Formats: sequence, C-alpha cells, structure tokens
Amino acid sequence: MKRRKHNYKKWTPEELKLANNPMISHQEVMRKTERSYSSITHWRVAHNIYLLEKVPDTIAPIYDDYLKPKADIFTVAGDLHIPLHDTKFINYMNSVSKKRQSKILILGGDTTDQKGASRFLDKNTKGKVKLTKEFSMLADFFITESKFFDTIYVIAGDHDERLLKRIDFNDQFEDLINFIVLIVKTEIGNTKIIPSNYMYCIVKSGKSEWRITHPDRATKRPTTKALLLANKFRTNVIQFHGHTYGQEHTTDGKLLAVCLGCMTDIKKHEYTQIRDTGHSMWTNQFGIVENGELRVYDR
Repeated sequence: MKRRKHNYKKWTPEELKLANNPMISHQEVMRKTERSYSSITHWRVAHNIYLLEKVPDTIAPIYDDYLKPKADIFTVAGDLHIPLHDTKFINYMNSVSKKRQSKILILGGDTTDQKGASRFLDKNTKGKVKLTKEFSMLADFFITESKFFDTIYVIAGDHDERLLKRIDFNDQFEDLINFIVLIVKTEIGNTKIIPSNYMYCIVKSGKSEWRITHPDRATKRPTTKALLLANKFRTNVIQFHGHTYGQEHTTDGKLLAVCLGCMTDIKKHEYTQIRDTGHSMWTNQFGIVENGELRVYDR
C-alpha cells in the first residue's frame, strides 16, 4: 500500500524563522502564520526542533549606574568625617585647586562621620555631636566648596550610611545629600552636587581611567587593597577608608594604586586619641589629577 504524500504549502522565510525558533510556542507560531498545529508539529519533529521552556525574566536590577565623570583636571579627597574635618587643610585644598584651575571635586566617601548614629558608644561624652548639627555643617561645607568648584561628586562611605542603617535603608545616601542640597540651593548658585549610592566611581582623565573607591575595609599596609583593586579591574585606583598614604605600581608597571590619606582632623578622633592601635599613623592628603597624571599634596 502506497503512503499518501502530504501536500504541504511551501514555508515562507518569515514562517521558517518562527517555526525554527525553539523559544516560540506552537500557539504563537499559529497566531503569526496560517499553519495548523499538526503542520507545525510535523515540521519541528522532522527537523529536530524541540520547544524550550522560557526562563522567567529576572526582576533584579543591574548595578551599572555608578558615576562615570570625564575631566581633564579634577581634585580628589576623602574621609572628611564632618564635623571632625580639618578646616585648615580643606582651605589649603581649595587654594591649590583654584590655582591649578581644577573646577571638579570628587569626594571619596565618609564625607560625614554621623557619630550620633553610631552603634559604638563614646567613652568620652565631650565628643558627642547631634546629627542635626553634623548635617548643618555639611550644608555649610557645600556652600563653601561651591565658591571653588563647578561640580562636586559625592560617593558613599561606610560612615555616610550609619543613619541609613538605623532606618533600614528606607532612604538612600543620594536622598540624604539631595535633601541637604535642596536646603542650600539658593546659596550654592550653579554648582552641581551629584551624590551616588555607590562606594566608587570611575573617572576618565586624558587617556587614563581612575577608580575612586571607598572599599569594604582598610588594610594595615596602605596599598594592599588598592593594588588588589588595580589588578582586579585593570585601572588606576585611588582608595580611601584607610586614612593613611601609600602608592605603588602594579607589577607590570602600567597602573598606579594609591591610598590617599584623609581630610579629617586626627586629634578630634576618639578612636586614635584615647587608645593605641596597630594601624599606621593617619595622614592628611588630597590629589589633583590632570590629563591622567596624579599629583599628591600633603602638609
């Protein structure tokens, strides 16, 4: 007995594109073509095309919206710990930046200390400062810096999140800074203050890239973490959080890893003043990067 030959209508290129896609169901192919269910099944079985289950789309965000400024010249400083900041050294930074015509300031985390929200108890009560006073001084700091810089980028540090931890991060660091900027908006003029919830940013200067970062924890040897990050991300690194200074090139000599000290008044910190620690002495530094080259300033 002869097998009956099926008289199939020739598949068009558009139909084949749908039928050959294992991520598209039979029903969807039917809706977009005039083919029957059995016709689609026959074609797919004959050509070893088996329907695949679609993996559901994730609702988790992609974390790639960190700050990516570009600047031929910029000033970089961190660990101010307002209200424990060193006013004289900040004034020096402003003076040098004005002389070098650096109009962009990047703050590398721990701009605030937020001692009033710390889970660590003060042994010395004279060091206590109310959070309202801290944020008032931060507002005054922004007003002062707006006289020297056109744009101020502010990345988060661990101290900057002390209050946010107390409120289970119902607000973010960006919300906190934007609220303070709103209060002083009329006094800062056209200066842009741009905060970030990220604890790093990547700056393009000349032909070089610089990763400005406030990493998870500091190391006793200043450049250990900075070198690790430089090799990991294959970029120059300026690290804060350690409050100490050191710089070192990667083994291939192509990248610079720097731990850039701090802008805080060391004598105002209970942590270092009423007990001895095994960490290196804290030092005051800031940097100016011009066309990819870093110059470090200290006392």
